[in-house]
Amino acid sequence: MSTQIKLGQCYLAQFHKKVLPIRIEKFNPNGGWFARVLTHGRIVQVRGDTQLIRILDSDEVRAIAQGVIPNHRSSVQGIILRNVNETVTQNEQSLNNLSRSNSVKRYKRSSPREVFVVARMNILDAASRVLCENEVPMTTREIVEVAREKCYWVSDAATPHATLHAALSRDIKLNEDKSSFKKAERGKFTLR
Repeated sequence: MSTQIKLGQCYLAQFHKKVLPIRIEKFNPNGGWFARVLTHGRIVQVRGDTQLIRILDSDEVRAIAQGVIPNHRSSVQGIILRNVNETVTQNEQSLNNLSRSNSVKRYKRSSPREVFVVARMNILDAASRVLCENEVPMTTREIVEVAREKCYWVSDAATPHATLHAALSRDIKLNEDKSSFKKAERGKFTLR
């Protein structure tokens, strides 16, 4: 199968316990290929053709591209979805499912055929916005609930209120008077 592998071709490949969609980018001088994972954009090394399960057709690649949401760990803030045969309105309709997950925000680009998807704000920005809107001291549980309702910040963690409490306490301790947060009373935070 190695003679049939082409640069730019998309495959379904086996990596440890995961099966990932990839695009072959370039040959590796030590053997194998370098490939980009289509779901999160990282470069991986394919050591041999035994890792490649099958070729992905264009419909599967399009479905993967439309379902991609930026990863909070990736250095890229968003992705550009392009399809020459579709208009912006069709791209927006396909992205409506993404925006319902409350973890992405859409911006139109200058080109009529591109839509840029950007991740939401971080935990401290969301807390600042919630406290600014409510103007009363709040607990971290209350801040997290309001941030989730208004889609400012979404977390899959078991205890996002503890994460927020640690981030607020660290910000207050490190920045002292320059911090935009302060403790109003035990367990409640407000803006300065």
